[in-house]
Amino acid sequence: MASWRAVSMHFNPYDLGFLALAPISAVASLRLKRRLHVAAAVTAVALGGWGLAFASEACEDARVTALFDSIPAPAASDIHRYSADAATKAATVIFGFPLSLAYATFWFIGIRSGQRLLRRGRDA
Repeated sequence: MASWRAVSMHFNPYDLGFLALAPISAVASLRLKRRLHVAAAVTAVALGGWGLAFASEACEDARVTALFDSIPAPAASDIHRYSADAATKAATVIFGFPLSLAYATFWFIGIRSGQRLLRRGRDA
């Protein structure tokens, strides 16, 4: 079973993209002045994060498939255990966008609040 742990230890670039998308976009959106534009940016980042969550699931599925292809005769119970569970996909569909929206909102509020505090400190 050591080979199964090796699958989960691989680097997934889509997870890094998900984690980096919101803070980078929040800093890039500091020039936006209208609230509607900021709200549109938060929504776009949340949709992008949702897409990256789907890509991450697909990447993990490809890794498990590659692992099964590399094993000469995988046990039927292992194949069933890893192919019958669609809970992660269902969770991504149902909770992916709200989670991504909350994550993006957290970063946008944090970055914009920090900018206001810095601006007040300079003006005082």
